[in-house]
Amino acid sequence: MKMHSRARRLLGSLGMTGLAAIGTAGISAATVGRAVGAKRPAATRRVRSAIDSPLQAVDAVHGGHFVVASTKATFRLRGFDYQPLVLRAIVGRSREYANETFAPSYYNHSEVVAMLKTWQGLGYNAARVFLNPGQIGNPHGAGLNSAYVRNLADFVKTAAQYGVRTLITVGALPNSGGYAPSLSHSFGIYNADYLSPVFIASQNRYLTNLITALRGDGAPLVDALWELKGEQDWNNTAAPLSWKSGIVATADGKRYNMASAASRVAMENSNLVHWANSLTSTIHRLVPGSLVGVGVYPPSVKRSTWTVRPQLLFAAATQVNFVDIHVYPNLGPELTQVNSFGAGSTRKPVIMGEFGATRAAPVAVAVKALTSWQRASCHIGGLAVSGWLMWTWNSSVDTEFWDALDDGGLLSRALAPTTRPNPCQ
Repeated sequence: MKMHSRARRLLGSLGMTGLAAIGTAGISAATVGRAVGAKRPAATRRVRSAIDSPLQAVDAVHGGHFVVASTKATFRLRGFDYQPLVLRAIVGRSREYANETFAPSYYNHSEVVAMLKTWQGLGYNAARVFLNPGQIGNPHGAGLNSAYVRNLADFVKTAAQYGVRTLITVGALPNSGGYAPSLSHSFGIYNADYLSPVFIASQNRYLTNLITALRGDGAPLVDALWELKGEQDWNNTAAPLSWKSGIVATADGKRYNMASAASRVAMENSNLVHWANSLTSTIHRLVPGSLVGVGVYPPSVKRSTWTVRPQLLFAAATQVNFVDIHVYPNLGPELTQVNSFGAGSTRKPVIMGEFGATRAAPVAVAVKALTSWQRASCHIGGLAVSGWLMWTWNSSVDTEFWDALDDGGLLSRALAPTTRPNPCQ
């Protein structure tokens, strides 16, 4: 979560370039990861998926759930956030890392296969991945970086072969390729994504190009899920939320008075629905039957420069199919965090796309904490969570949170469906 985790600030999904600085304390050279110069995936070919049928979202009282379309059997997502980080530069006492998941110089098909075989053996069925806006755009002209997209397609295809569904977290517009409009006086960084009609049009064009390219590379998009933002929020230090007065016209076609607190909240709520519905409609049109969601963190975690108002994401007025909540033991009682989302009587499926434990306690304590939270979240605050993805599988440069592979993979085994077939018990 970007408000408390140093590793979170390394994500490309935050609207930065995918690079960030992190202190050297507690990080040895051995944690950096292997050198670049990896193998590229084989030429595009049709492969047999181990996934029998796409998922459907079923509305229900106290939160919906997922079912397998062909059998209508209930389906729970269980897996990991997958985001390899690689050292890119040393500046003074700081080291700069990049989200290299699908970088042409890093991605290795054989290593992905080995990982997915491990997941399959443990019974996991979902991977949440993040697109790096600093890499996915074409650095030499218009459009997307074809090598980067080809690696993403290879991951989705390969994951499906091992029964793993990929949750693609789209995040910010690419830095290159002609997708990122210039910021204006009225719409500053982050806020422009939701308030500017120009930025929303560009996001729809990006999604259209991305889906078209992935399909061309043979990605079985019917087996994937989509997340528009890893963590949606508002930047109070950027226009127009930084204004104390003035009128602003936004993408929803309305005008709002920045001197009025009520008007500011109305602007955020209305434009959140407009933005989510616009992008969701694009994905639904291009991939009929696909499931689209948005990630959010608990409003109970107060910050002076950021605001999150996720309530309308849970409402029927917003066309997203599911909501991804991020709940961590170190952020306070689970019930307090869940209640703060304002999900109320939502009928949409809710997943916990991030949950993890800090290294402040031994990994054995983390096992107890995360299994306990998983059980409790099956029925909490009027919700029934339908999926869990641990933060993270192997971001070994994260000195704040335990990874699934730490201590010989203790957490990966403790949370595994083969160990606990019913996560609610």
